[in-house]
Amino acid sequence: MFFVHCDRCHSTFRAGAFDSNDLDPEAKIDRDAFYAAHAGCTLRLFEPTGRAMASGPWHEPMTERWLEVCDRDVLGVAIGSRTSIDEPLAWRIERMGFDEQVDVTLDRELLWDAIERTMQPIPVPQRQVSAWANHVDNHLRTLGPADWVILFDDTRRPDQSAGCLTLTARSPLESGLRSFGFAEDVVHRLASLFNDTEFPPVRITRRITLRPAAPTQRRAQDARLDSSDFLV
Repeated sequence: MFFVHCDRCHSTFRAGAFDSNDLDPEAKIDRDAFYAAHAGCTLRLFEPTGRAMASGPWHEPMTERWLEVCDRDVLGVAIGSRTSIDEPLAWRIERMGFDEQVDVTLDRELLWDAIERTMQPIPVPQRQVSAWANHVDNHLRTLGPADWVILFDDTRRPDQSAGCLTLTARSPLESGLRSFGFAEDVVHRLASLFNDTEFPPVRITRRITLRPAAPTQRRAQDARLDSSDFLV
């Protein structure tokens, strides 16, 4: 997905996906119409950086999308929205960037579900397990991006993903089970949960805020979708 933006008219055209640098016939018609309307304007070609957020689930038509984009000079955010479900997304580019904070927390609902299954038919030692769960949450706060893995995005919450820890990051949790006073049979049952490489389950939340982009002194060059050098 690429965006062509007119600096003078503040209009934005979403170019769609490239296939060997060629657009499909319908996209070419839209592209040519955009060029005709802005024949005397200075255009920029932006591409997504990979960071994005949305006001709701991505599959919902009325969800507003924010995609961080850049060209050689400018960092911006492509914002796509529609006022009616029958309309196509209308895009605009604002001169701003993303600030991102990532929080990794224990998914306690999934944790307790896994523990209750593995403990059957003996009762779960609630107090000790709660203390251990708090320990896991505190351990997560000491980790960095290299210590967790994103498994899949939550379609209901665009800012959240399900994840797990790397083997190195989760090893202290398994080796420290006995320090919580569990009976030996409970230790063995809880330790068996670590046979699943996705245990303990974690929830990764990305908190993104928009910030003004730094001004640039360089002048935009003309952007051509049919050029082999399409980043300007």
